[in-house]
Amino acid sequence: SDLTYVESAGTVWACTVSGQKVTCVTDRDLEPNSSLPELLIRTRVAAGVTGEVANGATVTSPRLDITEPNNASLAKSPVVKPGKLPGTGATIWRTLLVGLVLLVLGVGVTSRSRRRRMVA
Repeated sequence: SDLTYVESAGTVWACTVSGQKVTCVTDRDLEPNSSLPELLIRTRVAAGVTGEVANGATVTSPRLDITEPNNASLAKSPVVKPGKLPGTGATIWRTLLVGLVLLVLGVGVTSRSRRRRMVA
């Protein structure tokens, strides 16, 4: 499968997973023309998947629902490969060289300061 369940989060939701099916329930009532708090389901896209993935959801209720056609939805999302992290403009060798120069300068300043203390 292209998607693997990772976790779910929501303030009024309790979710269980069986294979590719995630079932989330709540004890809250849903009045007409209202909504429930957000439910987030995080998934991982399998390696090598390109194009887009489809994710569907269906809601049910033990109560009478006179508008059943709005109880299911399918969303398609493009698969975007993560890019390289943006560069800082510095190379590792330049950074190491600057660090080495600063280290040598620090040792030189420390040596001079110790010599002056011994002489005085």
